[in-house]
Amino acid sequence: MEVLFEWLSVPAGEYEMLFHRMLSVLMLASSVLTFFSTLFVTAPYGRYAPNAESRSGAGEQEKKEDKKPFALGPLIPARVAWVIMESPAPIGCLIWWLLRDPHADTNWMNWTLFVLFEIHYIHRAFIFPLRMRAGSPMPLNIMFMAWFFCLLNGYLQGRAIAHFNVYDTNEIYSLHTIIGVPLFFWGLFVNIQSDSILLNLRKPGEVKKYRIPTGGMFKYVSAANYFGEIVEWTGFALAAWSLPSTAFALFTFSNIGPRGLSNHADLKRRFKGSYPPERAALIPFIW
Repeated sequence: MEVLFEWLSVPAGEYEMLFHRMLSVLMLASSVLTFFSTLFVTAPYGRYAPNAESRSGAGEQEKKEDKKPFALGPLIPARVAWVIMESPAPIGCLIWWLLRDPHADTNWMNWTLFVLFEIHYIHRAFIFPLRMRAGSPMPLNIMFMAWFFCLLNGYLQGRAIAHFNVYDTNEIYSLHTIIGVPLFFWGLFVNIQSDSILLNLRKPGEVKKYRIPTGGMFKYVSAANYFGEIVEWTGFALAAWSLPSTAFALFTFSNIGPRGLSNHADLKRRFKGSYPPERAALIPFIW
């Protein structure tokens, strides 16, 4: 263990910097593949989980036309799955921050980015699961893929914030930071507000009952919670102004954007003529 911590605490060398950049480029490239694959295959969790109660409202022909999910392994309870798969990101980032370089310790930009990242993931990994009602269980392979991504992203963002991102002392006052940080907090607000609206749609003990979400950004889009998260990480990428943060923002859009389209189509099909026709899927007035 002493050898491990000694290696972790040494200044990042050129080889690790190259490895870090290659992983960021790989995440950028995988964003394209993820976007087009999730247009045709919807990840089988939530309303798309195997035997999910949300499918009860669709006809047999509509079920046959659904995108076929790829589910393997046992089903994990929703709350447990969320904690397991999301927690590597805040824990990993925290570990790297505790081992941060001296330049990060004295720069407000690095501190700001660390706090932004932790705020989101502490809520997502530890607070949001406690607010969830017992939802559809998650297949093991989906949980594992999300766990691996959060583990990788915790390293990419944490290592960048604590070591590789070197900012000028006045970077906190730069235009990209002034725009990015408020954008992050607006996205965070939209994300949490939208989650609350969705969580309160179903009454305690109620099953097999879907309603049209209203209020907040649901006035404009069907996937307001996803819209908020995309805005969050776009703001984070603007503030950080780095390759890893940009890769993460694009991957977020590629991963949950098509799922927002699927949710939009599912709601329109479920409620047919009563669903607001002016409501977009993910981006207000556009898409």
